[in-house]
Amino acid sequence: MAEVRERIQKWDILKFVLIFFVVLGHIGDQLKGTTGLFIFTYSFHMPLFIFVSGLFSKRTINEKRYDKIFSYFVLYLFIKVLEFFTGIIFDGTVKFSLFSENGLPWYAFVLFVFCLITVFLKNIDPKYVFAVSLCVALLSGYDSSLNTFLMLSRTMVFYPIFYLGYVLDPDTVAKTLDKKWIKIVSVLGILGYIVIIYFFLDDMVLFRNLLSGQNPYSTLKFYPDYGILYRLVHYLIVACLGAMIISLIPDKLGKGGIARIGGRSVQIYALHYIFIELLYKVIDIDVYLDNISPILTKVVMLPVTVLIILICSSKIWTPIFDFILKPK
Repeated sequence: MAEVRERIQKWDILKFVLIFFVVLGHIGDQLKGTTGLFIFTYSFHMPLFIFVSGLFSKRTINEKRYDKIFSYFVLYLFIKVLEFFTGIIFDGTVKFSLFSENGLPWYAFVLFVFCLITVFLKNIDPKYVFAVSLCVALLSGYDSSLNTFLMLSRTMVFYPIFYLGYVLDPDTVAKTLDKKWIKIVSVLGILGYIVIIYFFLDDMVLFRNLLSGQNPYSTLKFYPDYGILYRLVHYLIVACLGAMIISLIPDKLGKGGIARIGGRSVQIYALHYIFIELLYKVIDIDVYLDNISPILTKVVMLPVTVLIILICSSKIWTPIFDFILKPK
Protein backbone atom coordinates (compact mmCIF):
# COMPACT_ATOMS: atom_id res chain seq x y z
CA MET A 1 0.00 0.00 0.00
CA ALA A 2 2.69 2.44 -0.87
CA GLU A 3 4.41 4.22 -3.70
CA VAL A 4 7.53 2.92 -5.42
CA ARG A 5 9.53 4.25 -8.36
CA GLU A 6 10.36 0.78 -9.56
CA ARG A 7 8.36 -2.03 -8.07
CA ILE A 8 10.40 -4.54 -6.10
CA GLN A 9 8.80 -7.96 -6.00
CA LYS A 10 9.83 -8.75 -2.43
CA TRP A 11 7.70 -5.97 -0.96
CA ASP A 12 4.73 -6.70 -3.23
CA ILE A 13 4.94 -10.38 -2.24
CA LEU A 14 4.93 -9.26 1.40
CA LYS A 15 1.85 -7.14 0.75
CA PHE A 16 0.14 -10.14 -0.81
CA VAL A 17 0.85 -12.16 2.34
CA LEU A 18 -0.46 -9.34 4.53
CA ILE A 19 -3.62 -8.71 2.52
CA PHE A 20 -4.26 -12.46 2.53
CA PHE A 21 -4.26 -12.42 6.34
CA VAL A 22 -6.40 -9.26 6.39
CA VAL A 23 -9.10 -10.92 4.28
CA LEU A 24 -8.76 -14.24 6.10
CA GLY A 25 -9.03 -12.49 9.46
CA HIS A 26 -12.15 -10.56 8.45
CA ILE A 27 -13.79 -13.74 7.19
CA GLY A 28 -12.98 -15.50 10.45
CA ASP A 29 -14.19 -12.62 12.64
CA GLN A 30 -17.78 -13.78 12.28
CA LEU A 31 -17.20 -17.51 12.72
CA LYS A 32 -16.94 -19.70 15.78
CA GLY A 33 -13.63 -21.26 16.78
CA THR A 34 -11.42 -18.70 15.03
CA THR A 35 -10.15 -16.80 18.08
CA GLY A 36 -6.65 -18.21 17.67
CA LEU A 37 -6.60 -17.04 14.06
CA PHE A 38 -7.69 -13.58 15.24
CA ILE A 39 -4.87 -13.37 17.79
CA PHE A 40 -2.26 -14.51 15.27
CA THR A 41 -3.28 -12.28 12.34
CA TYR A 42 -4.03 -9.16 14.38
CA SER A 43 -0.64 -9.49 16.08
CA PHE A 44 1.11 -8.27 12.94
CA HIS A 45 -0.89 -7.72 9.75
CA MET A 46 -1.95 -4.05 10.03
CA PRO A 47 1.14 -2.89 11.98
CA LEU A 48 3.35 -4.45 9.31
CA PHE A 49 1.26 -2.85 6.57
CA ILE A 50 1.78 0.50 8.30
CA PHE A 51 5.53 -0.13 8.58
CA VAL A 52 5.79 -0.92 4.86
CA SER A 53 3.75 2.20 4.05
CA GLY A 54 6.27 4.20 6.07
CA LEU A 55 9.18 2.56 4.23
CA PHE A 56 7.87 3.77 0.89
CA SER A 57 6.54 7.18 1.93
CA LYS A 58 9.90 8.99 1.82
CA ARG A 59 9.43 10.60 -1.56
CA THR A 60 5.90 11.72 -0.78
CA ILE A 61 6.95 13.27 2.54
CA ASN A 62 10.37 14.67 1.63
CA GLU A 63 9.07 16.28 -1.57
CA LYS A 64 5.93 17.50 0.22
CA ARG A 65 3.65 15.89 -2.32
CA TYR A 66 0.40 17.09 -0.82
CA ASP A 67 -1.50 15.80 -3.85
CA LYS A 68 -0.39 12.26 -3.00
CA ILE A 69 -1.05 12.79 0.72
CA PHE A 70 -4.53 14.12 0.01
CA SER A 71 -5.24 11.04 -2.13
CA TYR A 72 -5.24 8.97 1.09
CA PHE A 73 -8.04 11.14 2.41
CA VAL A 74 -9.94 10.68 -0.85
CA LEU A 75 -9.42 6.94 -0.49
CA TYR A 76 -10.83 7.18 3.04
CA LEU A 77 -13.97 8.90 1.74
CA PHE A 78 -14.29 6.38 -1.09
CA ILE A 79 -14.24 3.42 1.32
CA LYS A 80 -16.70 5.25 3.60
CA VAL A 81 -19.11 5.65 0.68
CA LEU A 82 -18.72 1.97 -0.20
CA GLU A 83 -19.54 1.03 3.40
CA PHE A 84 -22.53 3.39 3.38
CA PHE A 85 -24.14 1.74 0.36
CA THR A 86 -23.14 -1.74 1.54
CA GLY A 87 -25.04 -1.08 4.77
CA ILE A 88 -28.12 0.03 2.85
CA ILE A 89 -28.06 -2.96 0.49
CA PHE A 90 -27.25 -5.74 2.95
CA ASP A 91 -28.60 -4.42 6.26
CA GLY A 92 -31.23 -1.93 5.17
CA THR A 93 -29.68 0.64 7.51
CA VAL A 94 -28.41 4.14 6.89
CA LYS A 95 -25.30 4.85 8.96
CA PHE A 96 -22.69 7.49 8.27
CA SER A 97 -20.20 9.33 10.44
CA LEU A 98 -17.65 11.41 8.59
CA PHE A 99 -14.85 11.44 11.16
CA SER A 100 -15.63 8.53 13.45
CA GLU A 101 -14.61 5.10 12.25
CA ASN A 102 -13.68 1.68 13.59
CA GLY A 103 -13.95 -0.27 10.33
CA LEU A 104 -11.89 -0.49 7.15
CA PRO A 105 -11.52 3.23 6.31
CA TRP A 106 -9.38 3.98 9.38
CA TYR A 107 -6.21 2.78 7.65
CA ALA A 108 -6.50 5.26 4.78
CA PHE A 109 -7.25 8.09 7.20
CA VAL A 110 -4.26 7.43 9.48
CA LEU A 111 -1.95 7.27 6.44
CA PHE A 112 -3.20 10.72 5.49
CA VAL A 113 -2.51 11.99 9.02
CA PHE A 114 0.83 10.18 9.35
CA CYS A 115 2.18 11.75 6.16
CA LEU A 116 1.03 15.24 7.14
CA ILE A 117 2.57 14.94 10.61
CA THR A 118 5.85 13.61 9.24
CA VAL A 119 6.13 16.45 6.70
CA PHE A 120 6.33 18.87 9.63
CA LEU A 121 8.61 16.65 11.72
CA LYS A 122 11.03 15.49 9.04
CA ASN A 123 13.75 18.02 9.93
CA ILE A 124 13.80 17.07 13.61
CA ASP A 125 16.28 14.47 14.85
CA PRO A 126 14.54 11.10 14.27
CA LYS A 127 15.62 9.84 17.70
CA TYR A 128 13.59 12.54 19.41
CA VAL A 129 10.56 12.11 17.17
CA PHE A 130 10.51 8.36 17.65
CA ALA A 131 11.06 8.58 21.43
CA VAL A 132 8.30 11.16 21.93
CA SER A 133 5.84 9.37 19.62
CA LEU A 134 6.50 6.10 21.46
CA CYS A 135 5.86 7.73 24.85
CA VAL A 136 2.63 9.26 23.55
CA ALA A 137 1.53 5.90 22.17
CA LEU A 138 2.22 4.11 25.44
CA LEU A 139 0.45 6.70 27.60
CA SER A 140 -2.51 7.21 25.25
CA GLY A 141 -4.05 3.94 26.39
CA TYR A 142 -4.83 5.47 29.78
CA ASP A 143 -7.04 8.13 28.16
CA SER A 144 -10.48 6.57 27.66
CA SER A 145 -11.68 9.63 25.73
CA LEU A 146 -9.50 8.65 22.77
CA ASN A 147 -11.75 6.51 20.64
CA THR A 148 -12.91 6.20 17.06
CA PHE A 149 -13.31 9.98 16.53
CA LEU A 150 -10.59 11.06 14.08
CA MET A 151 -9.09 7.63 14.74
CA LEU A 152 -7.08 9.34 17.50
CA SER A 153 -6.20 6.20 19.40
CA ARG A 154 -4.99 4.31 16.33
CA THR A 155 -3.13 7.37 15.10
CA MET A 156 -1.15 7.58 18.32
CA VAL A 157 -0.63 3.84 18.76
CA PHE A 158 0.56 3.13 15.22
CA TYR A 159 2.48 6.32 14.39
CA PRO A 160 5.80 5.09 15.90
CA ILE A 161 5.61 2.05 13.60
CA PHE A 162 4.99 4.23 10.53
CA TYR A 163 7.75 6.64 11.51
CA LEU A 164 10.21 3.80 12.04
CA GLY A 165 9.47 2.66 8.50
CA TYR A 166 9.95 6.22 7.24
CA VAL A 167 13.44 6.58 8.73
CA LEU A 168 14.65 3.13 7.67
CA ASP A 169 15.84 2.19 4.18
CA PRO A 170 13.96 -0.71 2.54
CA ASP A 171 17.11 -2.09 0.89
CA THR A 172 18.97 -2.05 4.19
CA VAL A 173 16.07 -3.74 5.97
CA ALA A 174 15.87 -6.48 3.32
CA LYS A 175 19.64 -7.02 3.24
CA THR A 176 19.94 -7.11 7.04
CA LEU A 177 17.24 -9.75 7.36
CA ASP A 178 18.40 -11.81 4.38
CA LYS A 179 20.67 -14.12 6.34
CA LYS A 180 20.32 -17.88 6.63
CA TRP A 181 20.48 -17.96 10.43
CA ILE A 182 17.81 -15.26 10.67
CA LYS A 183 15.55 -17.25 8.34
CA ILE A 184 15.98 -20.36 10.50
CA VAL A 185 15.22 -18.38 13.66
CA SER A 186 12.22 -16.85 11.87
CA VAL A 187 10.68 -20.21 11.02
CA LEU A 188 11.16 -21.44 14.57
CA GLY A 189 9.93 -18.17 16.03
CA ILE A 190 6.68 -18.09 14.03
CA LEU A 191 5.98 -21.74 14.77
CA GLY A 192 6.73 -21.10 18.44
CA TYR A 193 4.29 -18.18 18.54
CA ILE A 194 1.57 -20.35 16.97
CA VAL A 195 2.21 -23.03 19.62
CA ILE A 196 1.99 -20.42 22.39
CA ILE A 197 -1.34 -19.17 21.02
CA TYR A 198 -2.65 -22.74 20.83
CA PHE A 199 -1.76 -23.67 24.40
CA PHE A 200 -2.37 -20.30 26.08
CA LEU A 201 -5.29 -19.04 24.00
CA ASP A 202 -7.57 -18.38 27.01
CA ASP A 203 -4.92 -16.18 28.60
CA MET A 204 -4.10 -14.30 25.39
CA VAL A 205 -7.76 -13.58 24.64
CA LEU A 206 -7.79 -11.32 27.70
CA PHE A 207 -5.51 -8.92 25.83
CA ARG A 208 -7.09 -9.06 22.37
CA ASN A 209 -8.50 -5.52 22.77
CA LEU A 210 -4.96 -4.16 22.55
CA LEU A 211 -4.34 -5.60 19.10
CA SER A 212 -6.62 -3.23 17.17
CA GLY A 213 -5.00 -0.13 18.62
CA GLN A 214 -8.30 1.63 19.24
CA ASN A 215 -9.23 0.47 22.75
CA PRO A 216 -8.03 2.03 26.02
CA TYR A 217 -6.34 -0.03 28.71
CA SER A 218 -9.52 0.15 30.78
CA THR A 219 -11.10 -2.43 28.44
CA LEU A 220 -8.51 -5.03 29.45
CA LYS A 221 -9.89 -7.80 31.63
CA PHE A 222 -6.61 -8.41 33.42
CA TYR A 223 -4.73 -5.70 35.39
CA PRO A 224 -5.56 -2.70 33.14
CA ASP A 225 -3.27 -0.47 35.23
CA TYR A 226 -0.34 -2.33 33.68
CA GLY A 227 -1.55 -1.58 30.17
CA ILE A 228 1.65 0.26 29.29
CA LEU A 229 3.65 -2.94 29.85
CA TYR A 230 1.24 -4.98 27.73
CA ARG A 231 1.55 -2.47 24.89
CA LEU A 232 5.33 -2.65 25.11
CA VAL A 233 5.06 -6.43 24.81
CA HIS A 234 2.72 -6.00 21.86
CA TYR A 235 5.24 -3.70 20.13
CA LEU A 236 7.94 -6.30 20.78
CA ILE A 237 5.77 -9.04 19.25
CA VAL A 238 5.03 -6.82 16.23
CA ALA A 239 8.74 -6.08 15.76
CA CYS A 240 9.80 -9.72 16.06
CA LEU A 241 7.01 -11.16 13.90
CA GLY A 242 7.47 -8.39 11.36
CA ALA A 243 11.20 -9.00 11.06
CA MET A 244 10.66 -12.77 10.82
CA ILE A 245 8.03 -12.47 8.11
CA ILE A 246 10.11 -10.00 6.06
CA SER A 247 13.09 -12.33 6.38
CA LEU A 248 11.12 -15.25 4.93
CA ILE A 249 9.66 -13.32 1.99
CA PRO A 250 11.52 -14.31 -1.22
CA ASP A 251 12.93 -11.71 -3.60
CA LYS A 252 10.96 -13.30 -6.44
CA LEU A 253 8.21 -15.87 -6.67
CA GLY A 254 7.27 -17.70 -9.86
CA LYS A 255 6.37 -15.51 -12.81
CA GLY A 256 5.42 -12.56 -10.64
CA GLY A 257 1.67 -13.15 -10.41
CA ILE A 258 1.68 -13.04 -6.61
CA ALA A 259 3.67 -9.80 -6.67
CA ARG A 260 1.24 -8.22 -9.16
CA ILE A 261 -1.67 -9.05 -6.88
CA GLY A 262 0.24 -7.69 -3.89
CA GLY A 263 0.82 -4.48 -5.83
CA ARG A 264 -2.97 -4.04 -5.91
CA SER A 265 -3.39 -4.46 -2.16
CA VAL A 266 -5.10 -1.06 -1.88
CA GLN A 267 -8.01 -2.06 -4.05
CA ILE A 268 -8.24 -5.48 -2.38
CA TYR A 269 -8.35 -3.79 1.02
CA ALA A 270 -11.02 -1.32 -0.11
CA LEU A 271 -13.28 -3.85 -1.85
CA HIS A 272 -12.96 -7.15 -0.01
CA TYR A 273 -15.50 -6.44 2.73
CA ILE A 274 -18.28 -6.02 0.18
CA PHE A 275 -17.83 -9.65 -0.84
CA ILE A 276 -17.53 -10.80 2.77
CA GLU A 277 -20.85 -9.10 3.50
CA LEU A 278 -22.30 -10.85 0.46
CA LEU A 279 -21.16 -14.19 1.88
CA TYR A 280 -22.67 -13.59 5.30
CA LYS A 281 -25.76 -11.50 4.56
CA VAL A 282 -26.94 -13.11 1.31
CA ILE A 283 -25.41 -16.59 1.13
CA ASP A 284 -25.43 -17.14 4.93
CA ILE A 285 -22.10 -18.95 4.76
CA ASP A 286 -21.73 -18.78 8.55
CA VAL A 287 -24.77 -21.06 8.96
CA TYR A 288 -23.01 -23.75 6.96
CA LEU A 289 -19.51 -23.26 8.37
CA ASP A 290 -20.61 -23.17 12.02
CA ASN A 291 -22.24 -26.59 11.57
CA ILE A 292 -19.06 -28.32 10.46
CA SER A 293 -15.90 -29.10 12.39
CA PRO A 294 -13.60 -26.17 13.30
CA ILE A 295 -10.76 -27.72 11.30
CA LEU A 296 -12.90 -28.09 8.18
CA THR A 297 -14.14 -24.52 8.67
CA LYS A 298 -10.57 -23.23 8.51
CA VAL A 299 -9.88 -25.36 5.43
CA VAL A 300 -12.90 -23.90 3.64
CA MET A 301 -11.89 -20.35 4.60
CA LEU A 302 -8.63 -20.59 2.63
CA PRO A 303 -10.06 -20.99 -0.91
CA VAL A 304 -12.79 -18.46 -0.09
CA THR A 305 -10.09 -15.97 0.90
CA VAL A 306 -8.14 -16.61 -2.30
CA LEU A 307 -11.30 -16.23 -4.41
CA ILE A 308 -12.13 -12.86 -2.84
CA ILE A 309 -8.56 -11.65 -3.35
CA LEU A 310 -8.63 -12.67 -7.01
CA ILE A 311 -11.93 -10.88 -7.58
CA CYS A 312 -10.83 -7.72 -5.82
CA SER A 313 -7.42 -7.64 -7.54
CA SER A 314 -8.98 -7.71 -11.00
CA LYS A 315 -7.83 -5.05 -13.46
CA ILE A 316 -11.47 -4.03 -13.78
CA TRP A 317 -11.14 -2.01 -10.58
CA THR A 318 -7.64 -0.65 -11.17
CA PRO A 319 -8.60 2.53 -13.11
CA ILE A 320 -10.74 3.64 -10.15
CA PHE A 321 -7.85 3.37 -7.72
CA ASP A 322 -5.35 4.85 -10.15
CA PHE A 323 -7.63 7.86 -10.36
CA ILE A 324 -7.74 8.15 -6.57
CA LEU A 325 -4.12 7.37 -5.68
CA LYS A 326 -2.24 8.76 -8.66
CA PRO A 327 -3.47 12.36 -8.97
CA LYS A 328 -2.08 14.33 -11.90
